[in-house]
Amino acid sequence: MDVSLMVEVAAGAVAAVAVMLVVVSAYHEGKRVGEVAKSDSFDGVRTALALGGTEWSVTYENAGEDAGKHEITGRLRFRQLGSRVIGEGETTTGDVWSVEGSAQERRLCFLYLDRERRLTSLGSVMVEADSHQREMLGVRTSWSETFGAVSMQPIRLVRVRA
Repeated sequence: MDVSLMVEVAAGAVAAVAVMLVVVSAYHEGKRVGEVAKSDSFDGVRTALALGGTEWSVTYENAGEDAGKHEITGRLRFRQLGSRVIGEGETTTGDVWSVEGSAQERRLCFLYLDRERRLTSLGSVMVEADSHQREMLGVRTSWSETFGAVSMQPIRLVRVRA
């Protein structure tokens, strides 16, 4: 067998082992960080909601600079692991949301962060799903920069894709 071919095969094998070690190391580090950043209490929460892979139309009213209310619409997409829910979405006003929360029975509570324009735009949503999980109604709270206080608005989510 040619020596250069053996060297290439050996180098390839060493590179493959190195890549596998990096992947295993990254997996263990991610698992360690995940265990530190989550509460085991949420593992036991029962939920009837199946939100993984769903997309929802979102509608709420927001107070604008002109002190008048206007309707905001958007979309949210959820992923779910047990009672934990994460997701992302966007509104017609340009907000891009990152979502993290928890589902309990037919209720969903999540925090959202506008990650695109104002990383300081943080709020919460608490909704309850109907028995067919086609619509969720509840309340959205956010810090109003216009009025310098917390504002609260009704919010409606309608399933558009399962």
